[in-house]
Amino acid sequence: MEVQDNNGEKNDGITAADESYQALIQAIKAKGGPTYSYTDIAPIHNNDGGAPGANIRVGYLYNADRVQLSDSVNGKKGSATEAVAYDASKDQLTYNPGRIDPTHPAFNASRKPLAAQFEFNGEKVIVIANHFNSKSGDQAPFGIAQPPALSSEFQRHQIAGVVNGFVKEVVTSNPNANVVVLGDFNDFQFTETASILKGNELDNLIDELPLEEQYTYTYDGNSQVLDHILVSKNLTAASEIDVVHLNADFPVSKGRVSDHDPVLAQIDLKPSAAEGFPLTILHTNDTHANLDTVNSPNNIARRVTAIKEAKAAAINPLLVDAGDVFSGTLYFNQYLGLADLEFMNLVQYDAMTFGNHEFDKGSEVLNDFIEQAEFPFVSSNVNFSADPLLRGKFKDEVTRDPLKGNVYPAIIMEVDGEQVGLIGLTTEDTANIASPGLVTFDHAVQKARETVAMLQLEGINKIIVLSHLGYDEDVKLAKQVEGIDIIVGGHSHTKLDQAVVDRTDNEPKLIVQTGEKGQFLGRLEVLFDDEGVLQSWDSNLISIDEKVNDQYVVQPDPEALNILNTKYKPGVEQLKQTEVGVTEVRLNGDRADVRTKETNLGNLIADGMLDAAQAAGTNAVIALQNGGGIREPIEAGTITMGDVMTVLPFNNDLVTITLTGQEIKDAMENGVSKTPAQDGRFPHIAGMKFFYDSTKPEGSRVLRIQVKGKNGYELLDLTKSYEVATNAFTAKGGDFYAPLEKAYSEGRVNLLYIPDYEVFSNYVKKVGTITGETSAVEGRIVDLKGAALPEEPGTPGNPGNPGNPENPGSPGPSTPPTNPSTPSNPGPGTPIPVEPGKVKVQAKVENGAATGDVTGAAMKEALKQPANGRVTIEVTSTQPFESSTITLDNEALRAWIAQNQARVLAVVTPYGSYELPQNAVNLQALAAQAGADASSLQLVIQIHLDAEALKLAASKGHRALQAVNYTVTVKSDNGKTLTLDTFNSYVKRTISLQPTERTSSLAVVRLDGPTGNVYTPVPFKVNGQGVDIYSRSNSTYLVLQHAVTFEDIASHWSKQDVESLAAKMIVSGRSEHAYVPNAPVTRAEFTALIVRALGLSSTTGAASFQDVASTDWHAGTIQAAVQAGIVNGYADGTFRPGQTITREEMASMLYKAMQFAGYDNRSSASERFADEERIASWAKEAVHTLRGLGIVNGDGQQRFVPKGNATRGESAAVLNRTIEILTYVK
Repeated sequence: MEVQDNNGEKNDGITAADESYQALIQAIKAKGGPTYSYTDIAPIHNNDGGAPGANIRVGYLYNADRVQLSDSVNGKKGSATEAVAYDASKDQLTYNPGRIDPTHPAFNASRKPLAAQFEFNGEKVIVIANHFNSKSGDQAPFGIAQPPALSSEFQRHQIAGVVNGFVKEVVTSNPNANVVVLGDFNDFQFTETASILKGNELDNLIDELPLEEQYTYTYDGNSQVLDHILVSKNLTAASEIDVVHLNADFPVSKGRVSDHDPVLAQIDLKPSAAEGFPLTILHTNDTHANLDTVNSPNNIARRVTAIKEAKAAAINPLLVDAGDVFSGTLYFNQYLGLADLEFMNLVQYDAMTFGNHEFDKGSEVLNDFIEQAEFPFVSSNVNFSADPLLRGKFKDEVTRDPLKGNVYPAIIMEVDGEQVGLIGLTTEDTANIASPGLVTFDHAVQKARETVAMLQLEGINKIIVLSHLGYDEDVKLAKQVEGIDIIVGGHSHTKLDQAVVDRTDNEPKLIVQTGEKGQFLGRLEVLFDDEGVLQSWDSNLISIDEKVNDQYVVQPDPEALNILNTKYKPGVEQLKQTEVGVTEVRLNGDRADVRTKETNLGNLIADGMLDAAQAAGTNAVIALQNGGGIREPIEAGTITMGDVMTVLPFNNDLVTITLTGQEIKDAMENGVSKTPAQDGRFPHIAGMKFFYDSTKPEGSRVLRIQVKGKNGYELLDLTKSYEVATNAFTAKGGDFYAPLEKAYSEGRVNLLYIPDYEVFSNYVKKVGTITGETSAVEGRIVDLKGAALPEEPGTPGNPGNPGNPENPGSPGPSTPPTNPSTPSNPGPGTPIPVEPGKVKVQAKVENGAATGDVTGAAMKEALKQPANGRVTIEVTSTQPFESSTITLDNEALRAWIAQNQARVLAVVTPYGSYELPQNAVNLQALAAQAGADASSLQLVIQIHLDAEALKLAASKGHRALQAVNYTVTVKSDNGKTLTLDTFNSYVKRTISLQPTERTSSLAVVRLDGPTGNVYTPVPFKVNGQGVDIYSRSNSTYLVLQHAVTFEDIASHWSKQDVESLAAKMIVSGRSEHAYVPNAPVTRAEFTALIVRALGLSSTTGAASFQDVASTDWHAGTIQAAVQAGIVNGYADGTFRPGQTITREEMASMLYKAMQFAGYDNRSSASERFADEERIASWAKEAVHTLRGLGIVNGDGQQRFVPKGNATRGESAAVLNRTIEILTYVK
């Protein structure tokens, strides 16, 4: 609590508060409460902030009949300036109470934290009372200024660090110490202040409350948490918390006595021992040879310390690694993983699985690594059988006695008398992103199922997967494979601060991952019951690189440090002398230059990034290097690896990130926002150039950006998406590149895992001797400094403005025409073959409508080399357009129909595309229908933005992102026009979008009905910055942002599937707020779900079943499903629409829907269900196929229960899984 001195704000030097305490104590007693005692430490006059003269301080009231102040080492309480400490040998504070480091500058004009140790029923607890400095001067979190300026935040960070440091000292010296930290922290539970305070030692009990209960204070309409109670991790499971909302929600007139709500915690200091089997999993992943770098010197020595300490403090520890020890630093280049391995052997890892980078250097290197390991490897889906060297290491058995240096699909480890199964999985992409040679990779999910089954046959009910699949795939794995308890992940470098819980099945599964490069050690403490079901868990990441007062918290292990310094560092230093290349000119990396202007070294580095990104198979067209990442120049002469490492010392990985033109412009605005001042954000670029004016205001400096294309530089299109190569630091928002940070957080990133020093050194080798020409300052970044912006150069075929003697005009282009036989300046509407399989139409634009023609000659030229089974017509113009009409003359049409190697005709515009299959155009039938000769027919494809559809959607309350209409007609010379609007197969369309915050909540609908006011959901797949749409009819297609949830699925296992389908408008709730996931599903309801999922329209006409009337709500959907061959009735001619659907009926319908739409058949043989004989013969093929694909699963006893009824939650889950594998191509 907080108390002022005896005479309040009278500024007379009095600091004692005994009268203030007694007044409160007597008031409580008068209301029937107990008689409290108090303790505090009076501050130095006017030294602790607050109102002048009031001398406010934190203190304690305590009921001496229940708790007592413990003895202290010095037998007294501390003074205002004495710092309290903790003596673990006596389990006592040096002063009780005592102030924590009260003279630290962090507490200037602020209350000092007060630590006191109490005893309750023979148990001791250290309580630390706090009141952090106020938020005075901070801008509102949701105000006009974004991001808000938080001037007071720095001091709170300092205070939090000091308090956490004290707690760390206590729990490190006595892991069983009970610690409670509480008070008004003047900051929120999700802020950096809270994170620093928690560290790895405390848990915030506020986090245990439902989100809607997490507030203690209301300001400007924002419900916030300022008051917190944190406990040491040994108390978390035995603590309960509540916020009593009796103040924040009410005005004074309704009884409010404070602007804060009280927070109460009940803590069992002596909890009964939990029944079951406790296990601690210590885990690493993607360490990438990060033994010792500029960013993290001596990392491995500190990591060894953390592992040793964590193992010593753990109950039943297992130490495992999820792969990618290989590649990343010079330590790997020099020692090929064996340096890392020595330290892994030192701390006695129990098991490891393989990452994709373990296959970078071929079989011999991996074989040496395996042979020298003092632990076994687990690998369920890596097939070594064709590799003559590695196949001898693989033992195709599940063993309880694994041998070091061998590989098993799974191993069984005995831990404290209990048996735990370990499985390993490696991403199937390894075949394409590494060099595995003769090693192949089986389907991970199917192999996981088979290996889990093998362990279960051995009686194992506690199963851990070491997965190098990536976080997204781990989430899918948890949903698709029963029997797994814990997934220790890797590959995606995902930092999971807490375990992610999957509740798809009745039993929870946990997913953990530490991030990358040995920055954290993961610790997961779990408790299993006798059936192997997880009962409780606690996870955290132990920071290897955390610092307090610029000192590492984790100190290096002496033995490991000696090995690193004497055995491995010398070899790396020697490697740094390796010659990489030669430069004839000085490469300018001077700090003053790389932070203010274009330099030849900056250009060379950016060129190398772009080259490496493109070589990796990306579509990158631009590269960006922050000037702050370039640390030194390179003098003329020999370039060594040491030179490269000095220039680029931070070991930043190469990534590509997809940005809109507007985001690129915003990024460049940031890059030049501080010039002429030196700043690390200054950009160095490749594939792009721009003009800016440093005399203009920040945010308005960049005047023109041009991107390098096939025909020279073109103006940046602010609405178009570009793939940009950069380093991971900048991609994550480093040096204030907020647009990149946003794109990274939204998943618009491709991690290439190539360190910057390797990118640059490889490029230097590729360039050869660097000359003035190959490393020039080219005018990529030009500061006009108030001068006029130069005129744009002329377009192809236009030599530029002739000018006059005073103004000679701007030069024309030097790039020659792509095809010498083609006029250099074609007229509007003329097609130009620009690359194999493509016709590029320079459209004529009037009032936003573009038109163009494709001639027979142009089509035949493009058809000489069809690309991927298609011919593409690209509609372009120098003017913006919102509608495009492309006409294929008869010769072009017939040429395409006759070419069996180009069965798809694609028309591409900036806002959408359309893919017409050949089998949709029957010339003879169309000619007969038109009453004309086939030689007179022309094909017309129109794609236009539909503004009216957007307005209609907005009027219905939808958030519409884009609407595009697709029309295909055939015209004859007799004036007749035929419309092709329905097809016998799915036709693909694409709509381009601006980046959206949540692709998981998109819906795509087709506008049906006479007036287009009926929304029919259609299948789609998100593809980069657009959606691929699959439908069997033409119309307007509308993309909506349509997030939906229901109150009763908040904790239901089907939540994710229900929300996904609800967003797509496939499922709906029984009411606005209730989905009722456990309610049964009828045959009619499930049929309607499938029809909507497939994008089929309700069909009118005679009913197929005697119990389905044409007026029934389900008549149209059932008829549509009948026509698609998805449903059948019973032998008596009924459909029984109101009958609850059985699980085998549901499987049968899904299987027929998959056959109708086409699907990715990655199914493999799977074990039969225990109740196989109960599955009807007509349903067995469907059930087996769906199980092989992971769409249906059995219960805990491996039973399918075919006659059992399916629930609404189950139907959503299996339908959502089915949608994921549909291809819409048969």
